[in-house]
Amino acid sequence: TQAAQALGIEVDIEKKTYGLSPKPAALLRLSPISYFYSKHSYSKRLEIIKDCVKRMFGKSTSIDVFVAYIELLVNALNGFSKEDIIQSIKLKQNSNDSLNKIFFLLINFISNDNNNIEQGLQRALKMIYIQQKECKYLNPYDSDETILLTLYLQISGALYNSIPDQWFKKIYARKTIESLTKWIIYERNQNLHSI
Repeated sequence: TQAAQALGIEVDIEKKTYGLSPKPAALLRLSPISYFYSKHSYSKRLEIIKDCVKRMFGKSTSIDVFVAYIELLVNALNGFSKEDIIQSIKLKQNSNDSLNKIFFLLINFISNDNNNIEQGLQRALKMIYIQQKECKYLNPYDSDETILLTLYLQISGALYNSIPDQWFKKIYARKTIESLTKWIIYERNQNLHSI
């Protein structure tokens, strides 16, 4: 919104975001908060998450799953153990909320991967295959049916500090992502000076 305001564009949150409900891909869209603000205070991240969710989905949208996911990624980036990360989750399961279900499915994969990314990836792939086989048309708003796999790779890559080579080599625009990673590290370090 600051960028929009700098360009003289007025953003009306009430009109723009009314009635939108977040889909699982929204977790990925907000994940840069983890990278840029991993060394900042929880309250600073919370402030940014609240603002982003409000702007994307409106005031009435719960931020609980977003906060849980961002903190999960922040803790992984900061080197916490998998056990500590999982125990730190304060969010309660809610089977009526699709975002909540995806989050806890992700936690299940992380908890049961036996500290082996390959095993976690295989479980995620198997689930994607089963879901696609059962119903190919239930995902009209998020065309990316592999979001769970992507979320698992994001968290486990930070947790285990690597991504298996055969997966890394298949990443689209890998060189761009490598450059972006270096830039994120630089920006995060610059942000630390502004705390």
